[in-house]
Amino acid sequence: MAAYALIGGRSISHLSDFTLEEKIFSHLHLKPKQILFIPLAAYPNMEDAIRKFKALVPKSYNVNYLTAFKDFADIVLDIDNSDVIYFSGGCAEELVRLVKEYRMDEILEAYKETDKLFMGISAGAILFSKAGMGDRYSYKDRGNIYNYQMVEGLGILPITICPHYDHDGLECYNEEVKGYTFDGYAIEDDTAILIEDDIFVLKQDSKKSVYLFDSKNGYLMKPLYEVEK
Repeated sequence: MAAYALIGGRSISHLSDFTLEEKIFSHLHLKPKQILFIPLAAYPNMEDAIRKFKALVPKSYNVNYLTAFKDFADIVLDIDNSDVIYFSGGCAEELVRLVKEYRMDEILEAYKETDKLFMGISAGAILFSKAGMGDRYSYKDRGNIYNYQMVEGLGILPITICPHYDHDGLECYNEEVKGYTFDGYAIEDDTAILIEDDIFVLKQDSKKSVYLFDSKNGYLMKPLYEVEK
C-alpha cells in the first residue's frame, strides 16, 4: 500500500531545510533511489519552483522533474521509475485541473496499492485529500484576511485538510470542516501527517502543531503529537 505525506507548508526559517522530508523517509525506512518532483501547482512558473527545489534538496538525492506537457505513457514511466513522487505547493485549483487534464489522476489511483511514497506540500497536499482550504481568492483588509475557500481534491484520502494553519485567518477552517463527512486535519507550517495503515505526525519545528477535527465526535478539535520512533 502506498504511503502519503501531507506537509502543511514551509516557513521562512526553513526555506532551505530538507529535514522534515528526511524525517518522513526515516520513519518509512526509505532511502529514495529516485524522487520525482511535480511542480504543476506553480504553473505557469514551474521553472521557478524547480529552481527552488534544486536548491532545497541535498545533492545526494537523485531527482527528476516532471511537467504535464508529456505523453501519458511518459508520465506513467516517470512515476513507475520513482519511489517518491512529490507535488509542489502553489495553486490547488490549477494543480487539480492539470492533473485531470493530463490523466494523472488515473495514474495516481492505479498506484495506490504500490509501495511508493506520495508527498505533497500545501496545494500538493490538498491534491490527495477530498478537499482542502485554498488561498487563491483570499485578500487582506484592515489587517484581516478573508475569502479562503475549500478546494476539491482527488479524494484518494477520505479526509479534508487545512495547510498553513498557523497563518492569519485560517481559523475559518474550523467551521468549513463541518460541511464534510470526513475527519479534518489542520497542519501548520513545518509539520506533516504521514498516512500509511495509521496516521503519524512529524515535525520540523517542535513548537508547531497539527490538529484533528474528529467527525465522529462533533468535529471536536484535538491536538496530535509527534510520533516517537
